[in-house]
Amino acid sequence: MLARGQGASFRTRRQRGTICLFISKPSSAAMWAFLSAPKAATGELLRRTGLSYRRIDEVCDLQAGVVLGKGAFGTVHRAALKAPSREAVAVKVLDKRQMRRQRVTKKLVLEEVALMKLCRGQEHFVQIHDFLEGRSAYYIVMELCTGGNLEQAVHSWWEREPLGEPHVARLMAQLLEGVRFLHAKSVWHRDIKPQNLILGSADRDAAELKISDFGIAKHVP
Repeated sequence: MLARGQGASFRTRRQRGTICLFISKPSSAAMWAFLSAPKAATGELLRRTGLSYRRIDEVCDLQAGVVLGKGAFGTVHRAALKAPSREAVAVKVLDKRQMRRQRVTKKLVLEEVALMKLCRGQEHFVQIHDFLEGRSAYYIVMELCTGGNLEQAVHSWWEREPLGEPHVARLMAQLLEGVRFLHAKSVWHRDIKPQNLILGSADRDAAELKISDFGIAKHVP
């Protein structure tokens, strides 16, 4: 983590019974080769990432009534992985019909998932568990972060007590560390904002900041 005196700078300045596709864990080198290619074909990306067919209800139990967030063509639900884990997770459901209306392609979704997989094991990013494709939607299964996004958290914290400089400095250091990792890989997120910065917990003194939503991120060689 960056700290004062170590180069840190502080500036204002996205069914039951449905047959689905499942991405197995690819090597970082193989995944990165496709992101680097300017015109990588969707079919080739699918083939190289090791897709296999699975049913979504084999992976987790989706709690359709528990909505954690909502976007232009996606909704994030709470869910639980299948036994024996039963780990609580978040599932981003991307509606294919809404995607077509907004001219969002399948390749864009695949590239977003590929970037999430590139960040596996990096503490300042929301971690991905699985990626599935159903008849009417794509499903991105991610770790559950209980602190909400930074905008929500700041409003909640401010009601009790204004954030002090140490809190702001700690969160900014985590954000800069995550951005530094992306830039070292020649990835530009292009949508860093409070709504896309997720907190691992609601504890203002210990919450870990995590970067999310690679929907418009780009690799620039």
